[in-house]
Amino acid sequence: MLINHRSETNSGKAKRLEQAEWYRHENFFPVVIERDIWEKVQQKLKAQARPANGNKAKHRYAGLILCKECGSPFVPMIRYWNGKRRVEYVCKGYHRNGKSYCSSHRVHEEVLDAAVQEFAQTMRVKMAEKQKELKQKQKMWALRKPVLDAHILLLQEKVLKFEQEIDEIVMEKLRI
Repeated sequence: MLINHRSETNSGKAKRLEQAEWYRHENFFPVVIERDIWEKVQQKLKAQARPANGNKAKHRYAGLILCKECGSPFVPMIRYWNGKRRVEYVCKGYHRNGKSYCSSHRVHEEVLDAAVQEFAQTMRVKMAEKQKELKQKQKMWALRKPVLDAHILLLQEKVLKFEQEIDEIVMEKLRI
């Protein structure tokens, strides 16, 4: 839907119009995605969305971790221990509803940082190995390519020869 004429300007001053005065154009844009798929995607996006927290501190893992027991997201909490500030993520189901809803699950941000760092390092090593394998396969292909090209050319010549023979046989049968 396209909506126009939401405001009018008179002598340089903009005046917002009531919704009843707006111009609405139904089905203005072509449908690219079916409505039910669109709604499912929007629901998934809302479920994955990180909470907007204005000018408050941003937390790296907010909205990304889910509790395996109850499915609630983990929320960041700032804790002070021995005069040090630390962020830990707590199950929102437990935090809001207590232990009758879910048991106490929490993880410190430093632990998550270390796990992410370890995962990134592991992936870096695996990708380097895969890249090495790919380069070896490219070299092997480069070595085999001339032989395969010659074989393809030979087969194409044979196909052409067989097609000519078939044409000759068909022409012979048509003459009879």
